[in-house]
Amino acid sequence: MTLAAKTDVAADGQRAAVIDIGSNSVRLVVFEAATRAPLPVFNERVLCGLGRNLAAGGELAPEAAAQAHIAIGRFATLCRRMAIEAPIVVATAAVREAADGEAFVAEVAERTGLEVRVLSGRQEAEAAAAGVRAAFPGATGVMGDLGGGSLELVDLNAEGGGEGITLPLGPLRMTAGSAQTIDAALAQAPWLAGRGGDFHAVGGTWRALARIHMAQTRYALRVVHHYAVLRAEAESFSAMMAGLGPDSLAGIPSINRARLAALPAAALVLNRLLLRLAPGKVLFSAWGLREGLLHQQLAPEHQGRDPLIAGCRAFSRGTSRQATLGGAFGDELAAWMEPLFAGESVAEKRLRLAACLLSDIAWRSHPDYRAGRAVEGTLYAPFTGLDHAGRGFLALAVNARYGGAGDRIAGTARALVDDDEARRAERVGLALRLAQTYSGGLPGLGRRQPPRDQGTPARLPGAGGRSGAAQRHRPAPPRGSGRGLRAGGGGGGGGSMTEIATERLRLRRFVADDAAALGAMLADQETMQFFPYVAETAAEGQRLALQHIAYFERHWQERGYGVWALAEADGRLVGRCGIRHWESIDDIEVLYLIERSRWGRGYATEAARAALEFGFNRIGLDSIAAVPHQGNVASQRVLGKLGMGLIREFELEGLPALWFSIGREEFGA
Repeated sequence: MTLAAKTDVAADGQRAAVIDIGSNSVRLVVFEAATRAPLPVFNERVLCGLGRNLAAGGELAPEAAAQAHIAIGRFATLCRRMAIEAPIVVATAAVREAADGEAFVAEVAERTGLEVRVLSGRQEAEAAAAGVRAAFPGATGVMGDLGGGSLELVDLNAEGGGEGITLPLGPLRMTAGSAQTIDAALAQAPWLAGRGGDFHAVGGTWRALARIHMAQTRYALRVVHHYAVLRAEAESFSAMMAGLGPDSLAGIPSINRARLAALPAAALVLNRLLLRLAPGKVLFSAWGLREGLLHQQLAPEHQGRDPLIAGCRAFSRGTSRQATLGGAFGDELAAWMEPLFAGESVAEKRLRLAACLLSDIAWRSHPDYRAGRAVEGTLYAPFTGLDHAGRGFLALAVNARYGGAGDRIAGTARALVDDDEARRAERVGLALRLAQTYSGGLPGLGRRQPPRDQGTPARLPGAGGRSGAAQRHRPAPPRGSGRGLRAGGGGGGGGSMTEIATERLRLRRFVADDAAALGAMLADQETMQFFPYVAETAAEGQRLALQHIAYFERHWQERGYGVWALAEADGRLVGRCGIRHWESIDDIEVLYLIERSRWGRGYATEAARAALEFGFNRIGLDSIAAVPHQGNVASQRVLGKLGMGLIREFELEGLPALWFSIGREEFGA
């Protein structure tokens, strides 16, 4: 399986369609194209019940055949109108076994011009297994596809092949079936006994059972594909469902009435199969016969691609501002932030790349609703090659990328992942937020630094203002300095950002590569002793640093001034310093943070003086304040050297603080 950055579009870009004439339903599915991860654009089903007479070994039910002809005729018309010249048309057990099956196929050809391929039991099983293998790369265990008239079973393995059998165990045949009947049929496949692995359940009736189980257990995510149920739970649930009578079935909501009658038989087949197989768990699959038929037509190099990444690339073409790049900007984002995720596993890197490809999914939405749209679009997208925990991870990542809230839809995503994965998803999302803001959504991140024009970093396109969601979830504002300085001030204004050089320091904009060094400072207990927050681990410090860097960048773009990274001549990051408007005091403050190993060198005074000069002379501020902790004597000495006077004592966010201030005339005196 490859994560190749190639696009995955059919050569002619033409839509593909499958018309599936089954024993219970006739269905048309139209896909955007025949690709590794085909996205459905149209799906219509008619429950005809062609196989309802199979148990008697007779002909197709006349009224069912008439209904099927009407449905197939409509599907043929739709395909022509969609310019689909050669839809795949297949028929399964009902037509295969009915005495008048050949006549039915001939009539379809006469009415519509469509050529129906009647699949043998083995061909049907192989196609369904191809769909499961395509959706679950490296799948092992057993695949079972329960149609209205038959059950196809295939022994899966990563290399393909394996045992397979078709059994007459469709619910339409089994209105009076028993456990003994099912056991006798399953005995024809001795390789099933104690097979283990996972059981991959395919078929509409089994998916209906999954939806009922989700509702009963109040499962967070109502997406059947890749829904997993442990064997013991699946056995007890299927036994319960197999024993339901008509009155109990009638009380089940949200299931098609035509499907309800088949539920007990389908549950009984599942129950007896699980007892024989003894799998680890049941995995329900939305991919099966139709997707398998399409997958079988792909070239081998396309079949080997990662379905999740291919699907995300297709989504990025339809949703990204850089759609013409075919997802290439997502690859660039992933490469740009890779240094922040050293030591990640292959699986973690894969999910991070997927998040990067989806990072522009909601750009067309109103800013106040982008996070919610992004989370919803990610959670419920028709992705495959992705378990529910992976969906939750991607949803949380795009939520953080858009500065989203912890609302109901984000809560659904959070319920799917553990604490470690939630934190990692937030780190990925914050890195994406920084990257998209820093780049203006444009390629070229490989340069790492902002573009320059005659030595002055250019102002990059901004996010266009603060949404309510962004305000609610702005990272905790960095407080003060490593020596305890907090600052704020009066006045306002704008101005262009200029990189500043002092005698020993360079004041420049932060970049994502600074997160590790800044995070180490935020995790140092002595450095942060006068702060209301301190990171407990290096990883937590790096996560907090990414929040701060994104906040600093947004402040620069919104106000034209902000916080710089402090670097020595050799480029080493030794702190931060700048001026910012801080909502907690509704004023403008000067702040700084110095790495502990550089304390005592006068860096705080040197950098803060440069920031004050910038604020007064370049931005035109009237006054600037500073708010150190009352116990931070070192910061108070720095403020005295800068000429800032003590105004009052007060309490800020539960901490004892001092308000210092200086005006433009006082500073210039």
